[in-house]
Amino acid sequence: KHKVVHTISSKNALRFNNDYLMSFNDETEYGVFETAITHPGNLTHECDLYRPTIGIITTIGIDHLNWCKTLEIYTRTKGEMLIGLGNKGTLIINNDDKNIKRIDMSNYKGEIITFGLKEGADFRASKIEYGNNGMLYKLHYKGKEYKAYIPGFGEHNVLNAIAAIAALHKLGYPIEEAISSLTKYKHIRSHTELKKGINKSIIIDDTWSSNPTSMKAALKVLTAKGENKTKIAVIGKINYLGKHKEAYYEAIAKMLVKYNINVLISLDEDAKVIGDYAKLHGFKASDYFHFDKDEDLINKFGEILNEKTVVLFKFSMLDKTHQQVIDKIIVK
Repeated sequence: KHKVVHTISSKNALRFNNDYLMSFNDETEYGVFETAITHPGNLTHECDLYRPTIGIITTIGIDHLNWCKTLEIYTRTKGEMLIGLGNKGTLIINNDDKNIKRIDMSNYKGEIITFGLKEGADFRASKIEYGNNGMLYKLHYKGKEYKAYIPGFGEHNVLNAIAAIAALHKLGYPIEEAISSLTKYKHIRSHTELKKGINKSIIIDDTWSSNPTSMKAALKVLTAKGENKTKIAVIGKINYLGKHKEAYYEAIAKMLVKYNINVLISLDEDAKVIGDYAKLHGFKASDYFHFDKDEDLINKFGEILNEKTVVLFKFSMLDKTHQQVIDKIIVK
């Protein structure tokens, strides 16, 4: 409906800012930007450029610890949003996120709107279910209940949807219209994207990026879509963990055990460390495989994939060497 300048795909690095800013003209009505955070100060700098009136913090997970060094510093870096809003405007935050709650908001004088799944959030989702092509849920706001749907799988997509609805409501849009508009939403590729695999298997392509937080979200989708089926997780290197790599590799291994993954496959030496930790924490050694060559994995899939298997691919777009495996086993 509107003339909008916005982040293209996830091209959110600082080098893209000039192009976006030069795209504004007298007809532009809104700017919508995803901001990059690799170093402390990034968000303050971007807010100096864009001068936002609404800021959204969807979650603070584990990422970019190579430059932010610790989770505490990474949390403070995301907290720069308060400074970026000039201590005014509207801040929309995930009320369920324990790391967001560590940000000191006591001196923030703007409006704070919350969203989440737990009681107490201004915008709350409940009765979340997996539909054919996305998530069904109920949205609660000021005593009213709305039936809603968002394309794409995972609880995290529901949270992102209600954050968007909160922003649209602040801009004056009726909730029903916001919900309706989001039913037409199209994901960027490789975000828990379901594809048809060979031998009638299901492939979950979540290879856009990889960190412990997105790994957990992807494993939840694998668990839901793999109910009463063989669940296979194919994992690669996790980037940007810095000196914390070993600790989070072990944490990811524990996740794989917790979510009862049936078969685990690692693709490089870094991911093999995760496999070793998984075995240490109870993963069955006979159900763990490591492949140095993609061709060997493709041949293995020819043997084990059938209509009762769901495969999650979880590695980063920075590691494009393994993309051929997905290309070989999906049905185009």
